[in-house]
Amino acid sequence: MNALLKAGKVSLLYTGFNSTEDTIKCILEDSTGQSIILFDCGVPRISIDVLASGLRDEILNNVRYSQCFDLEGLKQSVDDVHDDVRVLVLVNVKQCLNRDKVTDFNASHKILNSTMMKCRRLCISSNITLVIVEQERDYRSTSNILKYYADITMITKNVAMNSFEPVVVVDGKGHLLGRLASIVAKQLLEGQKVVVVRCEALNVSGEFFRTKLKYHDYLRKGTRFNKTRGPFHFRAPSRIFYKAIRGMVSHKTARGKAALERLKVFEGVPPPYDKKKRVVVPQALRVLRLKQGRKYTTLGDLSASVGWKYSDVVSKLEDKRRVRAAEYYAKKKAATKKVEAAKASQADSKVTKELAALGY
Repeated sequence: MNALLKAGKVSLLYTGFNSTEDTIKCILEDSTGQSIILFDCGVPRISIDVLASGLRDEILNNVRYSQCFDLEGLKQSVDDVHDDVRVLVLVNVKQCLNRDKVTDFNASHKILNSTMMKCRRLCISSNITLVIVEQERDYRSTSNILKYYADITMITKNVAMNSFEPVVVVDGKGHLLGRLASIVAKQLLEGQKVVVVRCEALNVSGEFFRTKLKYHDYLRKGTRFNKTRGPFHFRAPSRIFYKAIRGMVSHKTARGKAALERLKVFEGVPPPYDKKKRVVVPQALRVLRLKQGRKYTTLGDLSASVGWKYSDVVSKLEDKRRVRAAEYYAKKKAATKKVEAAKASQADSKVTKELAALGY
């Protein structure tokens, strides 16, 4: 749950009919020290008295509880959210649609969409975490999902995509090439700058020999009367990945060209990205997406077999980088240990005990 409550992120949770109370308590406990506002849209057996049982006072002091029985009330409550709120919890929004006084279903959805767009702006501008808790009992039928939740889910996904970072550095190791390319292409079109490192460690499903034959067949494609006219086939892993993304973007339009300008791809981890935080994409990881026991190919091995000449150079540079990273981590670990020891010694001091006795 802690991963879901990082500021500026959006979470859409589905709970069992009888476990909503436990889910909300878990959210409140994991966001200790943050200002929380809880909008109850009519969940049975949920009240501030029920939530108060078993929760510490320092948690309850930061929680503001509000009941909303229609969409207009929910919209007004969201409009009144102040800057000090850090976690915004919406519980069972479907009840608002069921009990809404507006007879026109499209009008109800219009109010709901405007409310969710307000939440989206809050997440982006005020660094608020939005958590939408829905009950699983109301989520059985696929038709109900599309009918009641399509707009909410769509807006929630858009909020997550619009939580821009200046640059996202993706570690390509262990990702499936096509799956990662599709996700990166979408983010580029949304306006996000993306850097993909260690492209030589990307994976392609299928055994090596068959993949190599397919690539050789691809290398034979060219202009019949003059091969220098293209198409040009890249051998480097980063360029292979780049061309996969280019095929998923309308690269001849102004929007597509601007999207591709936001992309950088590298073999290894060159400076300055060796000192920046790298992320993975769970939707594209081989261990999560490829069935266990299936054969796969590493893109660096495939590139080396079709003419890429810098595999050894990249390998040597990566070995040097790992040595530097290990030295840096050892120094950081030692410094952290000293800081923790200093804090522990300070905690036992006489002044600290007197402050604790006074409630500080």
